[in-house]
Amino acid sequence: MTLEDIGKRIQVLEDKEAIRDLHYEYVYALASQQWDDMLECFTEDGVADIFTWGIRHGKKEIEELFKKQFAGKILPTHGHLAAQPVIKVDGDKAEGYWILDMLLPDPVRWIQGRHDVRYTKENGKWKIKHIKFTRPWPGEHYENLKT
Repeated sequence: MTLEDIGKRIQVLEDKEAIRDLHYEYVYALASQQWDDMLECFTEDGVADIFTWGIRHGKKEIEELFKKQFAGKILPTHGHLAAQPVIKVDGDKAEGYWILDMLLPDPVRWIQGRHDVRYTKENGKWKIKHIKFTRPWPGEHYENLKT
């Protein structure tokens, strides 16, 4: 193995760590309703496909979704945990998936879903290019967020 090969492997590890940090920041900003911080996680032409709320293109539409649909419904008392990431890096592009667990009160219950994400590196910084949240497991409790 050459020094160049080692350098490439180290870069992939650093990129994966930066992507993990980005995703954790996204989930933290989402859970704490820090919408502007959450939007900074996206590229300008980013896409959000969130369960039954449909696909939103670009930061403006994503902002409208979160500020109008989720404001006041996602509370600091709702626990959010992004876990079990599987991330594949290919140069300035990456993709991965995460399990997202949410603890919702009244009544207390766990809800689980999946984030499928495409990332891109812009000016040396990783951003979310496309995120899709699905609930592949049955359960009616998530629908309570829509009320």
